[in-house]
Amino acid sequence: MAADHTSGPQQFCHYHPRSEAFVCCGACGKPLCAECVYHGPVGTRCAECLYGIEIRPVSRARRVAAGIAAVVAALIIGWALGQLGWLNWLTGIAMGLLVGHVTKIVARRISVPTVQAAAGTAAALGAYCGAVVNHMRMLAQMGAPPVSVARAAANMDIGEWAVAALLAAGAAVYWVWRG
Repeated sequence: MAADHTSGPQQFCHYHPRSEAFVCCGACGKPLCAECVYHGPVGTRCAECLYGIEIRPVSRARRVAAGIAAVVAALIIGWALGQLGWLNWLTGIAMGLLVGHVTKIVARRISVPTVQAAAGTAAALGAYCGAVVNHMRMLAQMGAPPVSVARAAANMDIGEWAVAALLAAGAAVYWVWRG
């Protein structure tokens, strides 16, 4: 006869209080959800017991705040670099590191994949926006009639922003990841 998992009190994950726990750590006994359990030759373990590190849970509000801060920082930095005409591969890396640093401060120096992804995506978006602003600035300097942001973005060569965006995203993810 199969075991009934619905009987008894429902347990929630130690790290994700809204997720149902399916197993407990074999070393410390913390309830764990499917995302937090690690299987090894000695049984199920939490990351703290397996790797010997302290993990602090990150609330959803903190992750959202870190994502918003990353986007705001990236747009401001991208706009400034675009206005100055300084958007290149080197400033893309610097932008990514700054966005990663801001994200890490807001996330209270806790590195989780969602915060890393938010920082990387925001840095790439900031580099793209900086390239659009730079393109519009160059068109205005050449005496072209004013164009909309959408038209400037549509007429932009991918090489103008792709390298800077990829390097910015990579640098932001690395900076948040290295904790």
